[in-house]
Amino acid sequence: ADLCPAEEVFRIFVVDDEQLVLMLSTLLQTYLAIEKEEQRIRRKRGGGAIGDTFSPICPLSPSLSPPKALLDLCDRLHPHRLMYRLLQTLGFDVSIFIDWLITGEARFLPYVTRYLKFLAVAPHSAVLTLGHERCAALRLAYEGFEARLRALYVKNVFPYNIAPLLKIMSRASEALQSAAVTADSTKEQSV
Repeated sequence: ADLCPAEEVFRIFVVDDEQLVLMLSTLLQTYLAIEKEEQRIRRKRGGGAIGDTFSPICPLSPSLSPPKALLDLCDRLHPHRLMYRLLQTLGFDVSIFIDWLITGEARFLPYVTRYLKFLAVAPHSAVLTLGHERCAALRLAYEGFEARLRALYVKNVFPYNIAPLLKIMSRASEALQSAAVTADSTKEQSV
């Protein structure tokens, strides 16, 4: 899928790390609020459990269905697409993430924590949204990020305790790995 809306977000905000991370955080919070509302509606209607494939906005009736353009925009600004685009913009160099965490300059900790919690709860959406190749690249980047964070944690480099972040990161990595394995086996069965 074309990443045009994500490209626009990055084109506008790439010159200011703090504004870029703030925009990504705002888009993530918006997406999570929409998802939470959809889950509430599903529970009320007696269907769908948390972790079901997420459609960005739950149509309540055909007359209230959102326009296709809005659904496309929600899909293109999906948190996994934006995180992938951020990594792509940085050349998959997670040392910048680490710098943002150590210095606190870009307010990256709240964003990455929320994103990793989302990833841990709904890892299958990363595979569905990004596809196998991009999801594999995301997984490799996170494995490197986690390994470097753990090494720096041992050296006590951070001005705060990153143990909770490492715990969330570990859950997200395990969930993403499991979702990728499930997707791979499903793909093999369909061939």
